Amino acid sequence: MNNDYKVGDLIYDANIYDGMNTSLIDLQFYKRWLPKNKDARILELCCGTGRLTIPIARDGYDISGVDYTSSMLDQAKIAFRAIVNST
Repeated sequence: MNNDYKVGDLIYDANIYDGMNTSLIDLQFYKRWLPKNKDARILELCCGTGRLTIPIARDGYDISGVDYTSSMLDQAKIAFRAIVNST
């Protein structure tokens, strides 16, 4: 087990991020601010692994996410494809 993590590792490692952010309790907070018109285009900045982006997209919104960290975006793409392929 690697215990030599630095603060930056916790922010930029997709697996660590997902492990630390398993709850969606804040999703309802963000959903309150979504437009009533589901045709509106939404951009989520710092989307990470898609923890919020994907559930919002599943609700029928046109949402895109951007993130600085490519490993986060790679993880988000995998999660999104898994959902698309399961329907």
